[in-house]
Amino acid sequence: MKRIRVCIVGGGASGLACARVLALDEYHCEPTVFEQNPYICGQWHYDPEASSGTSGIYKNLRTNIPCMAMQFSDFPFPNDPPEAYVDAKTVEDYLIAYAEKHQLRQYICLNTTVNSIDETFTVTYTMKLNPSSKLLPRPERQLLEKTDDYAVYAEKFDAVCVANGHYSEIYLPDDIPGFHSHTFPIIHSRSYRDPEQYRNLCVIVVGASHSGVDICGELISSSKQVILSMKEQNTDHFNLALDLLRQSGKPICTDYLSTKFCIVPPIERIDQDTVYFENQASIKPDLIIFATGYEYRMPFLQGKLQIDQTRLLENHYVYPLYKQLFHAKFPDGTLSFLVIPYRIVPFPLAELQSHVVARVLCGLISLPSSEQMIAYIDSLTLPQNRLYHCVHGVEYARDFLEMMKDSDRHFNYRFSVDDQRRTRQEIQ
Repeated sequence: MKRIRVCIVGGGASGLACARVLALDEYHCEPTVFEQNPYICGQWHYDPEASSGTSGIYKNLRTNIPCMAMQFSDFPFPNDPPEAYVDAKTVEDYLIAYAEKHQLRQYICLNTTVNSIDETFTVTYTMKLNPSSKLLPRPERQLLEKTDDYAVYAEKFDAVCVANGHYSEIYLPDDIPGFHSHTFPIIHSRSYRDPEQYRNLCVIVVGASHSGVDICGELISSSKQVILSMKEQNTDHFNLALDLLRQSGKPICTDYLSTKFCIVPPIERIDQDTVYFENQASIKPDLIIFATGYEYRMPFLQGKLQIDQTRLLENHYVYPLYKQLFHAKFPDGTLSFLVIPYRIVPFPLAELQSHVVARVLCGLISLPSSEQMIAYIDSLTLPQNRLYHCVHGVEYARDFLEMMKDSDRHFNYRFSVDDQRRTRQEIQ
């Protein structure tokens, strides 16, 4: 049987999970992972200088998901019993061990940037070269250009799986009046690494998601004053972040209320060295850290492969995706997007989604027609903004289990997900 050649964009956790699943003998697929960095693990590779632009991991970060829920179904975390919340290095080591266990390196092209993918699934990519570069022969690829530093290739695939994550393109609310008049530094939380860098400074942190609340707690140890600017409607997110940080043993910013920490409304305007808030309070900070999240970006997709650009750029969500996984214009499942939703458990979800993708590509699961998928997508009552991709993690995962149910008869295993968001592979 001819093997299905699949291009996987991104060598982070999702790309590794996808390569592992597609490489299984029963799926008759041949994965190729293109990773722009010289290392795997994507977001989980700690970059102390914040120079790569692809990782927002900071020095003292700990997971906000327990290991038992976070791990892949066939590869437990090595600590026994597993510590509930671990640091980034432990996660990176876990992913490296996962890649080694399943011999995934043979499928991965490092230092390789995907430039474009056209409607024939021809991938044009640039590979950085150095004197020690050993380019394994790939008879399917065509050399377009070569210098001492790089080579540009074109290579045709049968399917594409986008696994480039959504923690690279930062979102800054630069429409705040006076934003561009600021005379103090402004950074995004992706560039934050160590609280010692902000010793004795007055820092405003904007955003009440987990990273914003965690960074506030870290800054308490060294900064002169920490101010969290948040919307009142985000109080639930703020309280959830506090609970998770308590469980992981991180410092809690609210323990310092009225001393070094305070909470204020959103920023109304910036006037050079002064920040004004909606409650008419003002302050002259030394720095603002915007923990305001990220944007979805897939600039390499061309023509029919593109997602709706208006909804992407103006409303901040990806359309049209069936089950938030398959591009609706490709009912054969040949264009998929891993782990687009958030507030989920990413590693096992990537694994589940990859099994669904593999089974669709192999003909074990059939998708509706393009028209039916788009009609289904448009019938959903979802907010037309970045909350579009906020899902209930367990229910979302169980939807994929239901999709796989009939096809499970071809295998000696099936998957289950419990209310603690733990995914298991069970022998039938």
